[in-house]
Amino acid sequence: MFSKHIAVNLFSRAGPLTFKNLVERRWGLVAVHRYGAASPNGNTKTKDKDESQILRQTSGENNADALELMQNVSVTGATKIVEKHNEHINVESNFCEEKREFSKATSEDSETVELAVPGEKKVQTRFVNSNFRTMSITAELGASVKPQKLLNRHVSDSHHLIVPRVDSDLAKHETSTPLPTSAYNFAAYVDHSETLSSLVKLGVDLSTIEHKGREICDFILKMDFNKDVRPYILFYKQIGVTDDKLGKIITKCPYIFQQELENLQVRINYLKSKKFTSENVTEMVMRKPHILLMSTERLDAKLGFYQKEFKLTGHEVRAAIVKYPKLIIFNKDDIIENKFNFHELMGFSDEQVKRIFVSSPRALTESGHQLLARFDFLHNTMGLSHEALVQWSQIFMCRVHILEQRHRYLVSLGRAQYDPKKENYVSLHALVSKLDADWCPDVAKTSVAQFNEFLKTL
Repeated sequence: MFSKHIAVNLFSRAGPLTFKNLVERRWGLVAVHRYGAASPNGNTKTKDKDESQILRQTSGENNADALELMQNVSVTGATKIVEKHNEHINVESNFCEEKREFSKATSEDSETVELAVPGEKKVQTRFVNSNFRTMSITAELGASVKPQKLLNRHVSDSHHLIVPRVDSDLAKHETSTPLPTSAYNFAAYVDHSETLSSLVKLGVDLSTIEHKGREICDFILKMDFNKDVRPYILFYKQIGVTDDKLGKIITKCPYIFQQELENLQVRINYLKSKKFTSENVTEMVMRKPHILLMSTERLDAKLGFYQKEFKLTGHEVRAAIVKYPKLIIFNKDDIIENKFNFHELMGFSDEQVKRIFVSSPRALTESGHQLLARFDFLHNTMGLSHEALVQWSQIFMCRVHILEQRHRYLVSLGRAQYDPKKENYVSLHALVSKLDADWCPDVAKTSVAQFNEFLKTL
């Protein structure tokens, strides 16, 4: 018996079917059959030509299968198939009518259409243009961080209509993604935390803060921006910190949020009582915000240490601290060790060490081993005196290999002259303060290419 499934595949869905016009399609074979009216006894009338002959002419090979299938179709079975097909056509017609009504609701005026999902909140969909190709979908999510993403389904028809469809997960879960209980970095929390997102907008580098330890990261995650962060930003603004420096200061020293605002203000007042100007305090905080982590007792003790150790006046102490604010938080033992190196191992007098500290305080914070290596090359190889080194003590911050390369190149040119009383004098500042592109033509009087060729011989 010819099954209904096979029969459906044999008949076209292009329009209502009749016994006079049936288009059959099976395994790539198309045959047009011409039937007469159905008789009450269940037989059908055939036309002049034999039906099998038509199949052989139109289908070619394998038409025997199609013929056998056709001959087994009864009038009752064909009638059911026709009724089923016509019912399907009516459904499609109703669907097209619904689409036309839907298109009227989404005209060029960008009207709003509400699509409801059973058991879920209403999703508001706005069509941007009349051809429905671009949509902006938002959901009523209340206090959620961001709307749940919705998916769109494209229905292929003559109008290319885009019908929005709610994601299946929306019917199972809440619209807001739950906050992760643990993560390796801040990235998993930025979309959920107003504090983190606001810090990013201020220019804070969260990846740098992550390397400062888990304790400070956990502390920042628990903060409320308006309650716990905003007051500190206003504090920085009151002492003169510019907007472009706020992010860098918080990145360098996020521990400031663990301090009481009253204590921070007390420390600012203390520095001003020591005759640091407001501009000095602002500059010190922007360059080294860790200063505000120290209590007034520690600040007073550190300033007193430098004044006593190098026999400085109050003005000299302030000048050194403003030049290099890191002195306030630097380890006193390292300062004492470097002072010993300058005095005992290099041969500088106490007065000369004091002048070095005031003019270039960073030299006292360098590695003792590097200081000795630089002094050895400057004094024993280049022949510079102690007084010459004191006059421009910034030379102690220059790397040895740069000193060696440029000095040997000047020697090869006959221009290694460091005595200010002689011709072709080359100052220590000119020796190390310029880049190769400027140093070669200005000091060595050669091209950079010649200097690079010389470096290959070292």
